[in-house]
Amino acid sequence: MDPNIFIDNLRRDKARGIIAPHQIVLLLALYSLFRQTGKIHFNIEEVNSSFQLVWKENKDKFKSTNNNVGLPLKSLNSQGIIKLEIVSSIFDFRNLKNLNDGINKVNLTEVLLKVFHENSFTDKLKERLSK
Repeated sequence: MDPNIFIDNLRRDKARGIIAPHQIVLLLALYSLFRQTGKIHFNIEEVNSSFQLVWKENKDKFKSTNNNVGLPLKSLNSQGIIKLEIVSSIFDFRNLKNLNDGINKVNLTEVLLKVFHENSFTDKLKERLSK
């Protein structure tokens, strides 16, 4: 799969006139976890820690200051890019405690694994952070 097409097809919030970087940051975080561990299943704490690290490393590239992992998790799950193992209802995806209580695992899908193996995928993601 062409990484540019994959990235172009991500849902983005343009309500405030800017493209929110959250899904791209989450993809970079998941890629980092995958490369470091070789695993395709992660607990929510691992995902959030990696997300916060990637956010901090790249925060000068975008305007948003809302570094909440919940809504990009929900979006990527609804798009079929990741699969959340939900063990109890999540009433507020913006609440980390609700996420910790409700999500057992974050699973990478075959679609995501294919794009992870494309050359320069992370470079293309990083290019899009400031667009």
